This record gives sequence, C-alpha cells and structure tokens, in this order.
Amino acid sequence: MMSSEDGFSLLRKMLDERLPLWVVFVEGDGAEHFDSKVLRLTGDELVLSKYEVAGLALNLAGADFRFADPIESSNPGKAGEPFEWCLALSWPNGALCRLFVVRDTLTASSK
Repeated sequence: MMSSEDGFSLLRKMLDERLPLWVVFVEGDGAEHFDSKVLRLTGDELVLSKYEVAGLALNLAGADFRFADPIESSNPGKAGEPFEWCLALSWPNGALCRLFVVRDTLTASSK
C-alpha cells in the first residue's frame, strides 16, 4: 500500500508525460481492457481516454493505491516485458483499476 499523496503524484506523472497505458478495470462481474492515457486529473476525479472516442471517469475518493515494479516480480523477465510499472487502484466496493505504463520498445531496444 502507498499513500494517496504518492498515488496522486504518479497519476500526475502519467498526465504530465502523456505516458501510454494499458488499463484493466474490473467492477462487479464486468471487466474492461483498453489502451489509454490520462486525460485529466482534478480533485478526486481521474479521466482516462477509452478507445479513441470515449473516456472513463473514476472517482478516486476512498481509493487505495499500490505500486508494482516488474523488477520485484518472482520472474521479472516475463512479468514486466511490455510494462515499465503499474499503479493499482482499489475501492471498498471491490472495484479495481490497474494502470500499466507501457514500455517504449523503441527506446528499450536501443539501450
């Protein structure tokens, strides 16, 4: 678990740097997966792009934040291949949203 201040800091980084994201959102019996970017972060509202024509607005009030780094995985080579890191948000009602920062494969391959 991490502080909400640290979680919001990572969300601002995603917004400011226009980081490409892979989103996994689960609520109740439904699940969605889509490419995204943070469009807006104001107060307790996070708006993610959803496909090319829509957005997903999330109320962050009461959300818990967790950071995951592929290096910390038991198999870091496999767990983090396409992703730099992940910010997971969870709510008391059981909803979960994972924001995976997609690795820039052009930059990674030139290192």
